[in-house]
Amino acid sequence: MRSTTTTKFRIQQTGFSNTHIENLIQKALAFLSCKLDNTIKPKIKIFQDLGFSSSDIANLMSTNPWNFRRSADALEQSVLVLKSILGSNAGVSKLLGIVQHMFTFPRLFLHKPETMKDFVRRVDELGVDRKSKRFLIAIRTISSMTKENWELKLKFLRNLGFSEDDTLSVFRTRPQALSITERKIKEVIELLRTRENVDISFIVNNPSVLLCSIESSLKPRLVIFDQLKTKNLLRRKTSLSTIFKLSKTKFIQRYVVPYSAELGQVSFL
Repeated sequence: MRSTTTTKFRIQQTGFSNTHIENLIQKALAFLSCKLDNTIKPKIKIFQDLGFSSSDIANLMSTNPWNFRRSADALEQSVLVLKSILGSNAGVSKLLGIVQHMFTFPRLFLHKPETMKDFVRRVDELGVDRKSKRFLIAIRTISSMTKENWELKLKFLRNLGFSEDDTLSVFRTRPQALSITERKIKEVIELLRTRENVDISFIVNNPSVLLCSIESSLKPRLVIFDQLKTKNLLRRKTSLSTIFKLSKTKFIQRYVVPYSAELGQVSFL
């Protein structure tokens, strides 16, 4: 307890308020074991040297404890690239609100600034809002394939029946859906097209289904949905989009647990 109290006190001396520290502890308890001089201060200095205010630094670091898990060199490189693209600390701060992508996809920020600017330009042209949390995900998606492969993916979607507007809508809503393999996309569409009144427009309006596992999510939910519908157990009109949007836990709570007797043993991985 004394060690923890001492750590919190020393961190407060760097400009962090009690609220900032509590946010950090709630999101990453291991933060308290970080060494102030070797781990925390070097990360703070990076932002200080780049002209970020003390309040901005405290907000960024407390909101995103992933910063402390990255090396100082990697963090600095990422911030420099973002600043060269966005042109201001305010822009960087806004994007760093989803800084976990920097930790999850560190290779993205190893591209040269000129290359990153090209990715941003292409995402802008595709109509993704820079203020959206999907903006960085869209950049990640664009960077994951060559321009030739991107064009091949668009051609593949056209052959499946997607219009240009359909594809743009999917990308703007769920950019990562364009990273899905052609085989997976085709299998999802073939599965859903066996349903009554389901066509390409359903995918366009619910692109998240492309990210779902076919065997452990889509098929089991369809089986349960069909059983409940056949036995007239659904208390209100339920659409396919509804059952796919729910998390696994919420789906089970809403559509499996209340009907366990009627459904019998169901396999839900």
